[in-house]
This record gives sequence, structure tokens and C-alpha cells, in this order.
Amino acid sequence: MKLLTKILISCGLSAPALIIAMFSTLTFSNAANASAFGCQYIGGFGFTFKGLSLTAPKGFLCHDIKGSKKYIDREIGTYSAAPSLYGYLTGKVCNWRIDFVYTNAANGSTYLRDRGPTNNSCSYLPIRTQYTDKNLKYYGKACAQLYVNGVYRSSQCHNITG
Repeated sequence: MKLLTKILISCGLSAPALIIAMFSTLTFSNAANASAFGCQYIGGFGFTFKGLSLTAPKGFLCHDIKGSKKYIDREIGTYSAAPSLYGYLTGKVCNWRIDFVYTNAANGSTYLRDRGPTNNSCSYLPIRTQYTDKNLKYYGKACAQLYVNGVYRSSQCHNITG
């Protein structure tokens, strides 16, 4: 089922189709010795775009890591509205970015922030994919963080262990 989810992400299918597929692999904060996938629920939130007050429906911030121990080969962060007619019709998020953030297990401090570009448009399925040969300095947590209009909305994290 994880393979199906990854295929849906890469094909850019609709948020409802993606979420339905993800429910079968839904996990929260798991170890990433080889790879990890998880989603964090986000309550609806309001934001302003070009002077208009908009509301993003309830949804999920999902984070997928491929790698081993302190090495990360690929990371994906994506937000999608919860599957519903309301979510499908109003699930756009505007002026968004997804950051990948890494903290040290020994002291909890953030030592690296891979800041994503701000997308100055509206998207039904904001997604950031980072293909990189990233060697982390420390064991700890790897998180995807969602920002809308520069405001932090949620994060989804994985424990990176040896």
C-alpha cells in the first residue's frame, strides 16, 4: 500500500484520492532506520490571500523519508484536505512553503533548517520533494513543517535513530 501512496503522490492525483490511499499507511512519529512515512492531522485554519479571507479545511501534513540512519536520499512533504466535498471544493492553500527541519536528540536543539521556497499561488495539493544526498550531523528528529503566509501551521516528525 505504501507503493500505491507514493505512486499517487508522484502522479499528482486529487487530494481525496491521495488521502484515501494514505489512511492505509497512516502512522505517527516512527523510527526512520531505512525509510518512514507518516501524517499529522491539522484542524482547519484561516488565512488571507490578495485581501480575501479564506479558510483551509481540516487536512493532513504528510512526510515521507527515504534513507538509512543519518543519511537521507529523498524527502517529501505534502498537505492535503481531508476527503469530503467541502475539502475538495475549498482545499486550496495559498502562499505556502514546506521546510524540512532537523533536531539533535542529545539536547533537542534545531541544527539545520532546509527552508522551502514560498509558493505565491494557491494549490489543492501543496507538495515539496527534495532529492538530495543529505548526511545529518546527529541522530534526533526530521520534521516537515507547513507555513501558510509565513505562519507556522503544523509539523510531522520522524525519529532518526542508529
